[in-house]
Amino acid sequence: MRKRSGALDYVQIVGVERQQRPLVPWTLARGLVSDLRGPGRVAIDQHDLEKLSLPSDPIGHGIEIGGRVATVAAMTHGIRSFALYPYLFAEIDTARWLSGAAEGQAQYWVAELESAACAASVIERANAGMHERK
Repeated sequence: MRKRSGALDYVQIVGVERQQRPLVPWTLARGLVSDLRGPGRVAIDQHDLEKLSLPSDPIGHGIEIGGRVATVAAMTHGIRSFALYPYLFAEIDTARWLSGAAEGQAQYWVAELESAACAASVIERANAGMHERK
């Protein structure tokens, strides 16, 4: 990401597929999950405002990621990165657009299973789907 000062920094982009169960990996402090619908909309954590060089009320402000400008549409609370990089949460298409990833592409996938017993079949189906995309 490029800060307003021109300095570069890193962020983690988390994309969520809307058509799946309405689960989100965060707690929103301001805004709704529906505020992320539409191109280029992201949620950021209150803790990261200073690191991202954003004002205390960042809603509606732009943030440049990979040469593309996203709009802060919601804020999370309590998200801490193990890598110390700020997280940006978005719908999957926006996450891919910001990161320059192709449709169907991701660095890693996270799935919530109804039962641990189905883990092997879910992994098998995911692997089969990745091979079909190549």
